[in-house]
Formats: sequence, structure tokens, C-alpha cells
Amino acid sequence: MTNNLLTDIPGIAVGNVEDLSLGSGVTAIVFDKPAVAAVSVLGGAPGGRDTHMLAPENTVEAVDAIVLSGGSALGLDAAGGVQAWLREQGRGVRFRGILIPLVPQAIIFDLANGGNKDWGRFSPYRDMGFAAAAAARAAPFELGTKGAGAGATTATVKGGLGSASAITRSGHTVAAIVSVNAVGAPTIGDGPWFWAAPYERDGEFGGLGWPQTCDTTPPPQGYTRHQHDYWSHSDRRNADQAAGDATGDHGARRSGTRRIARACAAGWRHDVRRGDMRAPFARRPIRTDRVGACGNAGHGPGHRTRRL
Repeated sequence: MTNNLLTDIPGIAVGNVEDLSLGSGVTAIVFDKPAVAAVSVLGGAPGGRDTHMLAPENTVEAVDAIVLSGGSALGLDAAGGVQAWLREQGRGVRFRGILIPLVPQAIIFDLANGGNKDWGRFSPYRDMGFAAAAAARAAPFELGTKGAGAGATTATVKGGLGSASAITRSGHTVAAIVSVNAVGAPTIGDGPWFWAAPYERDGEFGGLGWPQTCDTTPPPQGYTRHQHDYWSHSDRRNADQAAGDATGDHGARRSGTRRIARACAAGWRHDVRRGDMRAPFARRPIRTDRVGACGNAGHGPGHRTRRL
């Protein structure tokens, strides 16, 4: 039996810590033994830590954990907290007698979501990273406004942490986890229909499918739509502010793992459509009335974001 989560792959534990007054959080993905990893960095303003060491031409073969975090560049302290926890467990690579846990990280920009970011001299992300690693379990975990998805937004509905898994015809388990902080819209127009409805499982989007008619006419040149809208296939854009991890249980080499990461990004971005570029960063409440009839989508803590 699977739970449609990253932890369906044996040997992977996930821990989430969030602070709703801060409007941000951290997700720690901890491997029971060093795991082969690779990276595909997309977008115009990506943020990460120790991701270059995952390039196929470099010498690092495996990592101890992967971190997803809010906080933009300030959130990169989270990996240090995860490293501290791993060192206490005796995990890491020994180099000239020094134990060094290998923990790459990716971040999202959630600094303008209205949370209290006046934390003083040092950011809270190192401590949150430590707590997330300590909380990691190889068991089902909550989605939505949890961990790195706590402060995530989209153009139409609250963003958040999502995860999914699938078994291939040959019996391999492939899973993904992502913090969705998209400039675009996961809903068609004002909703309540989700672009990802064809991939819905167990009525998680309300079982509404797609609308019977859909205007796919590109807007005229120079025309800016007032709010999120659905555009033609050629205008579909993935959001820059998203961080994801894709892995499999079939022992892929780093080059193969990188292709999985790219495929993961290519798959979910087709379920997010370009919308009002200002919406996620606007200092205004996210409207929830637009999705009141749409299954488990919502705005409060613990809501279920779309599953990939």
C-alpha cells in the first residue's frame, strides 16, 4: 500500500517545521544512508546551497539530506541546522578526520507574504532546519501549509507543500516533493477547476474535472489581464519560485537522476499557468472564496495543496 508521498520510497524520511507568525518553514528530506543525487536548476532567479556539487562532472557521489526552505537567500541557513543534527548522529563524509554532512538546499521567496520577518540579528532558519531534521520520519507527513510550503502562495490559491508517488510498469517507485510558490495560477480562470484535474486522485480537487469550455485565445499584444487567466499552451510558464526534489529507488546514476529532476519540473509546471505577475507578492489577503467549492483547496493551516 502506498500513501502517494515521497516516503513511499524506503529509506527516505521527511520532517517539517513551520512558524505561521513568521509565515515560513523548512522541510528536511533525510536519507537513511547517503543517496545518489543530482540537480537541475531552472528559472531566472534561483537560490540554493551546495547544489553545484551535484553536477555529474563533480566528485560528490551521494548526499545525506536535502533541504527545502522559505526565506529566500536568508533561508539558506536551514541547511546548517540539518548538518548540525546529522553530525550529532555521526553522519557525513570524513575528510582528514572532520565529519562533514552533505546537505544541498533550495529555497523559495516568501518574504513578502505578510508574516513577521523582524527576527533580529540572525534568522531563525538554522534552528528550524535542526528541528525539521530531528522530526524527520519515514512515515506519512502532512501537506499544504507545512514545512517549506508554510509561506508559499500562488496567483489564485494558497500555495504549499505537495508530494506524490507512482509505481512504474517495471516496478520502480518514483516520487516527488515540491514547495509550490508559483507566479502562475494552478486554477483555470477564477476556479474552481484545477489545471491538474486530469491527474486527480481520490477526489482531492473536488472531482470537478475541467470546465466544458475554455478560452485559449492568447491576449492581444501589450494587453495585461487584470487577474489570473488561462492562456494558450505556447504561453504556459512555470513559476521561478519553486523548489523540488525527485528521486527513485532504482539506483540511478547522477546523470539519470538529473533527468528525473528535469522530468519532474516539466511535468508539474504544465499544471501552473501564467497569471498576474504581481499577485503572489501583493500585500493583500489571498482570496479563498474563489475555491470554496473545490475539494480540499483552502487557505488555512493544514490545507491540502494540489498533489503532483
